[in-house]
Amino acid sequence: MKGQRVQLRAIRREDTEHILRLEQEFESRLLQRPGVPYPVVEQDVEKFVSEISSQNDRYTFGIETLDDQVFIGTCSIFRVELGHGNCWVSIMIGGPEHRGKGYGTEAMELLIDFIFRYINVHKIKLGVFSFNEQAIRSYEKNGFQVEGRMREELFREGKYHDMIYMGLLRREYEAIKERKKRGV
Repeated sequence: MKGQRVQLRAIRREDTEHILRLEQEFESRLLQRPGVPYPVVEQDVEKFVSEISSQNDRYTFGIETLDDQVFIGTCSIFRVELGHGNCWVSIMIGGPEHRGKGYGTEAMELLIDFIFRYINVHKIKLGVFSFNEQAIRSYEKNGFQVEGRMREELFREGKYHDMIYMGLLRREYEAIKERKKRGV
């Protein structure tokens, strides 16, 4: 799946070192993982990469820049509940040199398009930490709306922060696509 500046592709064994580098970056861990931001070890990443193809309930893609084919992150679809017509998504753009440049917004747009084209779901959901304002703006650009807030759910740097839950309905996505097509 190709956009204008990034593509989503299958994770390959040679991506292990890139994923390890991204996962070991402390700021990325603070933005992505709710648990203790303990550094991940190489064996954990190797196991993750080797098990990707056998996971029936999680679909993980690598995010790569088109101009120089640099691996900059991952995005996933998980907890697909076809009976209820919904799924969850996550994204990680690693390295400060790649954040804030629109790569994540474009990658999420590609992921959303994939989901609504190929998976029979009605709603896409995600969770984001309240202090990750850049990610919240990115999700809103793709049509996600805040649906709920868990107050003081996460402890980071000596303070409690809220967890925000956002959702995007198929009809909202289709309306956005139609507006873009018309140039509105």
